[in-house]
Amino acid sequence: MLQTHDTILFQGDSITDAGRVYDDPQSLGTGYPLLSAGRTLSSRPDLGLTVLNRGISGNRTADLLQRWD
Repeated sequence: MLQTHDTILFQGDSITDAGRVYDDPQSLGTGYPLLSAGRTLSSRPDLGLTVLNRGISGNRTADLLQRWD
């Protein structure tokens, strides 16, 4: 259940990356993070949500686990 000022974080590989601009922390790319954010933010503008995409093209599960550390 989403709550006020929650952050939704997408992270993963090239499917998540979807062409996001690494120099722009607000860039969501052109894939499902952008589509999901658009739908969620437009349906619940009252929540003041933040949506971040930290997908990195070429990453594998092992790379993702390293980033979490």
